[in-house]
Amino acid sequence: MLNEGQRAAAALVLTTDTRVSAIQGSAGTGKTTMLSEARTLAEVHGYRMLGLAPSAAAAQELQKAGIDSQTIAAFKQRDGSLDARTILVLDEAGMVATRDMHRVLEQAEGAQARVVLVGGCAAAESDRGRQALRTTPSVRDRSCADG
Repeated sequence: MLNEGQRAAAALVLTTDTRVSAIQGSAGTGKTTMLSEARTLAEVHGYRMLGLAPSAAAAQELQKAGIDSQTIAAFKQRDGSLDARTILVLDEAGMVATRDMHRVLEQAEGAQARVVLVGGCAAAESDRGRQALRTTPSVRDRSCADG
């Protein structure tokens, strides 16, 4: 069962009309649990979630939520099969370099896919990643998965 913060975050993923949204939560607050529930509901409504992460370990965590996932490096090497029914979940978004963030957002925009930036506490994020998040003007909707 999701707590109030997780429910709000899942609702944001499924109901926002913005192209890019962000969810922040401390370690251990259930972001993966929330994403699993959001994935199930998204699939019921005809959406496909694709997970991206800066590391293989983070991509494997998204896999635990049932989200087909890969590293950003692997994503950049392939022609993505993104479309308007795709929700890209970018985990550990604060760790993503600005150049990689730009590439992901550019591909998503071209396909009219939605992007959900997921991250933890700012102290654990890289300077480059925090800068990428600060300079992403299209992030209008944000939610905190902490209860």
